[in-house]
Amino acid sequence: MNQTTRQVLESATVWRDDTGCCGVETSILIDAPARHVWQVLTDFGHMSEWSSGLQRIDGEFRDGAEVTSHYRMFDKVWPAKHRLRVQQGVSFGWSDDLDGEFSQVRDNHEFAVRELGETLCQFVHADAFTGADGPRFGATLTRAAVDSYRAFNRELQARATRRP
Repeated sequence: MNQTTRQVLESATVWRDDTGCCGVETSILIDAPARHVWQVLTDFGHMSEWSSGLQRIDGEFRDGAEVTSHYRMFDKVWPAKHRLRVQQGVSFGWSDDLDGEFSQVRDNHEFAVRELGETLCQFVHADAFTGADGPRFGATLTRAAVDSYRAFNRELQARATRRP
């Protein structure tokens, strides 16, 4: 019997757990080598040239470093301090409390590049909104995140597959 391998080009899944906290996981296939997608993704100085959401990340890119992300959401750029978790060439993210109105919400953010072949990879962009106010604000943040993350994924795909 012939086996068929199927890949989903793009996906978005939202969830709510039994505590009321919410999250989102989005993914997209990118027709480019994983190492190239990683380079584009982590070139924070040029991120605002292609990303309408995440404008830049300031600070040293290494595991445990303190950085500040600048994310456009709700017609405003929100700076947020984070302690990075980095698995070089594979994933990075953070798990920190948000600021201001959402200060009792923990932002568990991850960007991951998964190699599927020499010239194909999957990019995964996920978040979970937990903490004391996770049940209160998680659904609102998840609704905003899902469209924003899908747009980011498509923008990353366009930039990584752009031909010189």
